[in-house]
Amino acid sequence: MFTCCNPRTDGRSALAGLAGLLLLMGATPAAAQFSVSPVIVQIPAVDEEPVRLEVRNEGENTMQFRAYALDFDMSETGEHQFWEHGSRPRSCGDRVRIAPDAFSVPAGQAGSVSVALTPDPGGNTCWSMVLVETSGSSEGTILVNQRIGAKLYGLSDSAEIEGEVLGGSVTRDTLGMTVGFMVQNGGAWPLRPSGIVEIRDLRGEIVASHPVDAFSVLPERTRKIRVVVDDPGLLPGRYLAVPILDFGADYLSGTQIDFRVVE
Repeated sequence: MFTCCNPRTDGRSALAGLAGLLLLMGATPAAAQFSVSPVIVQIPAVDEEPVRLEVRNEGENTMQFRAYALDFDMSETGEHQFWEHGSRPRSCGDRVRIAPDAFSVPAGQAGSVSVALTPDPGGNTCWSMVLVETSGSSEGTILVNQRIGAKLYGLSDSAEIEGEVLGGSVTRDTLGMTVGFMVQNGGAWPLRPSGIVEIRDLRGEIVASHPVDAFSVLPERTRKIRVVVDDPGLLPGRYLAVPILDFGADYLSGTQIDFRVVE
């Protein structure tokens, strides 16, 4: 889920304000007075059946909402960037249909937004973000608004998953061991892998481990992942850091990162 609260001095939505969008996945911060579900929508390229987003008013007064789309992309480190809808090469563009684009929801109740995609004859994957926005409290001429975004994917006809874990490095400091590695999505579908990082000695015994929470990798993109593993007080010698990820395919992908502990 994606939420933000930023000042506006007029009634227009400014892309500049989205540069500071606070990105959260899986939970609504206490400041948000409404929720949107689901926050990830996947629609097959040839499917015209709309998906409904539930918009629940968690506040004490009726809220006025508007819904609209933007283009987004992700950097290697996971930061989101936003553009005008239809301006990016992989945008879902004018295929997106949102209804209604303005509505109200009484306190404690839920409304819905219908999101659909016009079928793509080429069967290509596209992605956009559907934002649901409401106005919050105001002070003088400053109006604070809240937005929650749902990622929208139009899925390619190709269902082949091509996720791969690439090499990396291990650093140690007072916080523990930081295992950094690259994840590549060579396929046509967005991926959301999760897994574990194991620290093994050269006999193959696991001496420490840490889960890797689910994260997103767009098609034909790479992500840099950093996982901090508690240092179990390793004796001097050689060890292996082994990231292992589940991409949702019929196999797991991993790599081995050789590192040395010195006195």
